[in-house]
Amino acid sequence: MGTMGDMTEPRWLTDEEHHVWRAYLHATTLLEDHLDRQLQRDAGMPHVYYGLLVHLSQAPRRRMQMTELAKDAKITRSRLSHAVARLEKNGWVRRENCPPTSAASSPGSRTRAWRSSGGTRPATWRPCARPCSTGSPRSR
Repeated sequence: MGTMGDMTEPRWLTDEEHHVWRAYLHATTLLEDHLDRQLQRDAGMPHVYYGLLVHLSQAPRRRMQMTELAKDAKITRSRLSHAVARLEKNGWVRRENCPPTSAASSPGSRTRAWRSSGGTRPATWRPCARPCSTGSPRSR
């Protein structure tokens, strides 16, 4: 695409590019759905919550400011606040006040909760025994 003053038409996807794009979207949706179902079954949490725990586990002292965690997880602060409230209610994290110089709060993961989870992780981190889908978008 050109600049604002350039009135050239945008280049649209070819039929083949469009097919590849739709197949990619379909595959990523299947993967996200599979991860969500498995984590709900195994740990009682959606995939996005697990991602937050991963971010916290890799942070110094397993603590991050909420704003930084939202940015790293690429979710809104509102969605993060809701997620952390649910994780806190279930004993996976706890909110802590930051030093008096900051008005922010920072969730920190509880080591006890990590241990009691039995090392919950998405199945895709283990070798897959079967494919996630039995057909491609083209075969439907």
